[in-house]
Amino acid sequence: MLIYAHRGARSYAPENTMSAFRQAIICKADGIELDVQATKDHQLVICHDHTIDRTSNGSGWIKDLTLAQLKSFDFGSWFAPSFANEAILTFQEFFAWYVTTPLLLNIEIKNGPVIYKGIEEQLINIMKANKNTPQDFDLYNRIIISSFYHPSLVKINK
Repeated sequence: MLIYAHRGARSYAPENTMSAFRQAIICKADGIELDVQATKDHQLVICHDHTIDRTSNGSGWIKDLTLAQLKSFDFGSWFAPSFANEAILTFQEFFAWYVTTPLLLNIEIKNGPVIYKGIEEQLINIMKANKNTPQDFDLYNRIIISSFYHPSLVKINK
């Protein structure tokens, strides 16, 4: 049996944040699940909702905000004061950390109802850039990519 920390260990830290992902290791999870979508300036960020209203002190759709705007919001205080100033993570930031761990990973591409053109290629390019790191741990065999949007899965499979 494999245990995945959905959006990280979100009972202990704000979901889809570095704190939640680090906590998943402490909780001895085998893997983590996270959600990826694109900003207005085409940067991949980790967030479940299409808006930041529930998980930050900001408001708006991720697709309508730049990475700089998103980085200016607090994604931790809604959970607990001890997580104040927790920043939204880019997939690149997360993945640089991830390759140093033995964790399994389920990446959900949040394509639909908002369609992020090119998100699949961006995701693959970030992963390829980290493929031959000393911490490789047979990287591709540890990753599942999922989506409710079938065309994204077709693109990833090419």
